[in-house]
Formats: sequence, structure tokens, C-alpha cells
Amino acid sequence: MPCKEAVMRSLKYLLALLVALAVLHGCSTDTPEDVARAFTEAAYSGDVERTIELVDLPAGTPSGRSERVHGKLQVMTGNAANRAAALGGIDRISVAPAEYSDDHTRATVPVTLSFKASGARDHTDWVHLVKAGGSWKIRL
Repeated sequence: MPCKEAVMRSLKYLLALLVALAVLHGCSTDTPEDVARAFTEAAYSGDVERTIELVDLPAGTPSGRSERVHGKLQVMTGNAANRAAALGGIDRISVAPAEYSDDHTRATVPVTLSFKASGARDHTDWVHLVKAGGSWKIRL
């Protein structure tokens, strides 16, 4: 019967894996709060490419505008990363519930950063988002 036990053990592991995947999928919803947190984390760590992925640039956006947005995001993420470094890094990011427009196509999320340096004041950013193509994106 060792073969039957091995099959049962394999089925238990497979079931546990499926449950874990379902839980992880449920936790990775695309909410305005999730996107605002991801954008803030990317900006304050200097990850320009990630911030660009999260910004709403509709298809057909003229290349000149895309380049300007890319340049602004490079400057913004550089400034944010420098500020975080000067204040000892980020200790905590707190995301409050989103405030939605009447038609639920726009949202504003307050994101508060706490820094590690003693005496550093918390900083709150109001992140504006728009529902674009079924996903929440940052609205600049």
C-alpha cells in the first residue's frame, strides 16, 4: 500500500497548493488602494519603470506627451527616492480607503508615509486614479 499512500500525500499537497493559489489570487485584487500603494512604493524606491506601468497613458497618446510624462516621472521618482533616503528610508506606508466619484470611474486615495529618521514628520500624498480598460491607473 505504499503507492496508495504516496498518491494520497500528493493529492493533499496539490489541494494545499490550489487553496494557497486561490487565497493569493483573492488578495491581489486591483483596487485603487492597491495601485496607490504600489505607485508610492515604486516612486519612493526610485523605480521609474514601475511607476510608468501604473500611470494611465491611453492608447494613441502622442509620443511627445509620453516622453514628457516619462521625464516627469523620472524627476518625481528621483526626488521621492532622495527624500526617503534623507529621512532614513520608509518605515511604514498607510493607505486609507478610497474616495470614489459618483460613477466609480475615478478615485482618490490618501497614502501616508512614515519615515525612519527620528523626528521625521509623516507625509500624506493624495493619489488620484482612473478606471482605464478595466484596471485602476494613476491619473496625473
